[in-house]
Amino acid sequence: MKKIKFIPLLSLLAVLSSCNFTIGPAPSSSEDTTLSTSTSDSETTTTTTTTSTSENETTTTSTLSNPTTSLDTSTTTGTSEESISISIKDPTTPSVSIDDGLDIDHEEEKCIQEFNSMYELKDFFDINNKINIEIEMDKKQLFQLSEDFDAYPHHSSPIYRVCNVRISINDDSIYLKNVGIRLKGNTSRRKFADENGNIYALVHFKLNFAKVLDDVTYKSKDEEARIDDRNILGLKKLDIKWNKNYDSTHIKEYVAHELYKEFNVIDTNVGFSQVSINGSNMGLYLTYENIDKQFLKKRMDKVDQKGDLYKMTYTASGPADFTNGEVGRNIGVEDEDANNRNGFFPAYDLKTNEDESTHENLLNVINVLNNAKTFEEIDKYVNLNQFIEYEAVSYVIGDPDDLRNNYNNTYGYFPSDNRLIFIPYDKDRVFGITKDWDPNGSGMTTNGPFSDNACGAGKQQNPLYLKTLINPLNGDTTYKDMLVSKIENIFANSKILKSFDKIFQIVKHNYEDIIDCVTGEDVGFSLEDNINWEFADFISAKEKTFEDKKNR
Repeated sequence: MKKIKFIPLLSLLAVLSSCNFTIGPAPSSSEDTTLSTSTSDSETTTTTTTTSTSENETTTTSTLSNPTTSLDTSTTTGTSEESISISIKDPTTPSVSIDDGLDIDHEEEKCIQEFNSMYELKDFFDINNKINIEIEMDKKQLFQLSEDFDAYPHHSSPIYRVCNVRISINDDSIYLKNVGIRLKGNTSRRKFADENGNIYALVHFKLNFAKVLDDVTYKSKDEEARIDDRNILGLKKLDIKWNKNYDSTHIKEYVAHELYKEFNVIDTNVGFSQVSINGSNMGLYLTYENIDKQFLKKRMDKVDQKGDLYKMTYTASGPADFTNGEVGRNIGVEDEDANNRNGFFPAYDLKTNEDESTHENLLNVINVLNNAKTFEEIDKYVNLNQFIEYEAVSYVIGDPDDLRNNYNNTYGYFPSDNRLIFIPYDKDRVFGITKDWDPNGSGMTTNGPFSDNACGAGKQQNPLYLKTLINPLNGDTTYKDMLVSKIENIFANSKILKSFDKIFQIVKHNYEDIIDCVTGEDVGFSLEDNINWEFADFISAKEKTFEDKKNR
């Protein structure tokens, strides 16, 4: 946590008199229990420190940066004798009612500004901090949110309902009125609450702090404009996901994303939080930073922030396999209400420049991948070095639902040089998570790095993989050799993989006591797993397969 600058008490109280959070001293940690991991283009380092880590710069062609992670197993807290604690009593928070005409007032805006000055984004995703997200909803709104599943049977509902949210980092919290909340997910979507407000199932949610809601009456256009710009620690939206694949460690998805960042791949922040709705404990959820314009601004030089960003997935319009592309068919902007609510869901869903883009860069990529005769032609439109960095980590974590294996769960972005780079997301089937889906029957431990099998989709069709790694153009092994070298480096030198048990102990210490959720669906903390592969067994099998097949 950032140290708070001392200001006169009366001045502070004048600003914070209506804020719904408390300010207290930061907890201290013992010096020998903090592991911080930092990455650069050429190496990874481990240092011992008692302070927060800063963002590190990583580079592809653009200038990209990824926040580091501080892993602290200390369970002791304390303050120095000279520390000053100011506590402002937290008022009782009302239930949400859409008839109340609630609004974001200037006092709340001051509270948000102060909270954003106290903490940084990395504090919210730091696993050493205990995070709580308390959601309050009118029973009618809660039931309507659950019923939105029926309104959009083929996909997630685009409808945002009204809630109030309290977000806590350790003992400090911020209370937000009129936050948008909707169902999120594909196979995970279902009804979860009855008309009396009783919750009987766990589901994923998207919170939108900057959504102007139809069900809320605002005082003025200025109030709406303020909401449109509202953010908490730079977040306008936040995805929260329950442990639907019953990972007994609860950390495999988090570790996968940290591994990408450790080895120079731009990636999102993932963390943990206890979630409750109207006081009902929903258990431990993963928190996800959205990949959007805010994400790009945090990580790229200004010149690289204005490119086309695509969410690339396997949809009703087909897979994101680069075999073909047509605007309006499998390329475009998602529209949930199109086709009588069946929606339009392109495999290449544009998330930026929606009104201006002609999709020229993406169409160039698809064309060159299908017709190129040399690596030089491809590298003009796809950053091949960055692609190999992305693929090296993807191979190690063994995701059957990614760009290679199911043509899915990847973002593609075009920085100022117009060369495509890849950003991973939704890594909920990694390190041997096989619950309900194991397409090759081995938890992704038996495929070599140059397999021509797309585990979730049959024979490999993606020309990017075919032409660079599986049947390389002109027999040139440049990128095969590069991939082998990078995978070897990950197995030999990853601090994140070696810290798996330590990360597990930190998260277990913070959240073990809240695992028993209201629905009884969550699982306890254990390194042993009767449903999925145990982490150590997966890594051992994966590395053995790699050594056996890396020269094929």
